[in-house]
Amino acid sequence: MGERLFDKKTVFFIIITLVFFIALLICIPIMVNKGYHSGSKADRWTAEDQRAFANKLKAEGLSDHAAQAYEEYLAMEGIDLTIRANTYYLLGESYMARGMYEDALAYFYKAEIADKAGDLKQDIGINVVTCLEKMGKSLDAQSALRERVDMDEEGKIHARGSVVARIGGRVITMGEVNDELALMPEWYQERYKGDAGKAEFIRQYVVNKLLLKKGLMLQYDKDPAVREQLVKAEENIIIQKVFRENVADKLKVDMMDLQNYYEAHKDEFTEDVDGEQITRPFEDVEEEVKQMFLGDKAEMRMKEFVGRLLEENEAAVYFEAPTENPTDLTETETMKAEADSGTTAGEVVDEKTNEQSEDGSQENEGEKS
Repeated sequence: MGERLFDKKTVFFIIITLVFFIALLICIPIMVNKGYHSGSKADRWTAEDQRAFANKLKAEGLSDHAAQAYEEYLAMEGIDLTIRANTYYLLGESYMARGMYEDALAYFYKAEIADKAGDLKQDIGINVVTCLEKMGKSLDAQSALRERVDMDEEGKIHARGSVVARIGGRVITMGEVNDELALMPEWYQERYKGDAGKAEFIRQYVVNKLLLKKGLMLQYDKDPAVREQLVKAEENIIIQKVFRENVADKLKVDMMDLQNYYEAHKDEFTEDVDGEQITRPFEDVEEEVKQMFLGDKAEMRMKEFVGRLLEENEAAVYFEAPTENPTDLTETETMKAEADSGTTAGEVVDEKTNEQSEDGSQENEGEKS
């Protein structure tokens, strides 16, 4: 019998070594993969990161990229249903911003189904109607609007008077019409007195409501130009209120004031009779006198009020650019002069300069003589 190449110990050692290497080859990929997935959130891109990325793109106006990012986010696992509903809604907005109303509508419907709590119901409803309008489906838009209108107030509205008109499911009562008419100036209210006038006003009121409804469906209220006009309108309303409370409402007049004003301005109340200027009697022009008196008094009070505002706020108005030779008037003197005379700072400067020039001319003439 020949001599053995390996003894039992050697064979056993070789087998153990092979088993170890095989086990190592199997475990290494598992350990690497496990180590990758068990890493901290800071080491990997999470669903929260993807959603934040999509929100960032949307905020920057990158609608195309935002839509793609939202879709990638929705493809990730473990998205809560409420968050999913919000994301569907955001996707709808992104597509609507690009004029892709069919795609937007599909995502709004998805959001509506996923929104179990109904938190997005109102916003979804508005956008669904807008998309249908933009797609030229006005009848579908009207139907969608009726489905989403809250009809709970109808019973309360009936208590405000008889129903005089209806827009879809919303009734318009005489009480609502009277409230609207009461907001108008007196001369405007006079125009719509009587049954015929009231009927005309109601028709115009309904037309205005329909135009407003159409504009809101198209979301014109979100148009930047419209928003700017609304801001201006709000500013004007505030200005008018300040004027009314600080000037107009404080104007008081009695008969003695009117008679004195009439005596001082008789030449303004004359008429031509057979080529002769005749002063009209006070009784005939009392209303004219009152309006002129109140106008002058309002102008005077307004100047006083504006003067106080200028002083309190340390404000100055410069109609013209400063000249190389600055005026001797102080800023306070300039503001007071403007408030008292209604002239601009530049005009006040010119007047004082002219006075100085005239004084200088007189002095030179005196020296020559």
